[in-house]
Amino acid sequence: MTAIRQRPLHARLRFAVSAFGLLLLAGCGFPPPQSETERAASDGCRDDANRIYNAQNRYQLSERASPDTPFSGSTPPPLPSDGLSDKYGYDQMVSNCLRRSEAVPVSGQTN
Repeated sequence: MTAIRQRPLHARLRFAVSAFGLLLLAGCGFPPPQSETERAASDGCRDDANRIYNAQNRYQLSERASPDTPFSGSTPPPLPSDGLSDKYGYDQMVSNCLRRSEAVPVSGQTN
């Protein structure tokens, strides 16, 4: 019976690292550059989303930080999921605005 010769550990490790690196690079393509109109639409949508968010959450402007309140040592620490729904809502507002702006043809452009 013949013994199967194994590669040295450093050769297997080098192969694994290079294969992992190639997998990472395959998924990390650069996004295509934005045109001036796409950038303007994106900035406008973000401005609209910020304006809407600030109007919906005006209480946060005058809310005091909890460490400044009496007995603040008895409050639980913030959860890691705090603010996720706000972030999701903001991202959805921007995405919906961008979708609407793509649906409306810009004057002078033909599809």
